[in-house]
Amino acid sequence: MTILPHRDNMLLVEEAEVVTETDKDGNEKKVSYGKYHIRGDEFFLQGHFPGNPITPGMCQVGIVEELARNICGVELFLSEVKMLKYMDILRPSTQEVEVRFDKLEDDGTSVSAKGTVASEDRVFTKFSLVFAKMV
Repeated sequence: MTILPHRDNMLLVEEAEVVTETDKDGNEKKVSYGKYHIRGDEFFLQGHFPGNPITPGMCQVGIVEELARNICGVELFLSEVKMLKYMDILRPSTQEVEVRFDKLEDDGTSVSAKGTVASEDRVFTKFSLVFAKMV
């Protein structure tokens, strides 16, 4: 099953998967991942900031939203920011970032997402967000 069904000019997630992991206590849980390769020529880097480009925070939130939408299979929009902490500057030289959902729960009317945006051992963003479902 393809969980990245569309290819428009705003596509930010290039890879996505849901896997089962076992924690240190032997408990299994589903964890969702998505990856984005920062090329350096993205439209949002051109003005943010010329000569010293960094990935805007809301583009990072957009990557999280897009991944949640594709995994859940429904249209979503951001309705609540419970926690959003930018830990480090995300530059094009990072090249590949991974979104990890430690929690992605659908209660029927909204989707709660908790996790990180990171690259290898560097965490750029920690988040706890709620997305309302479009009806």
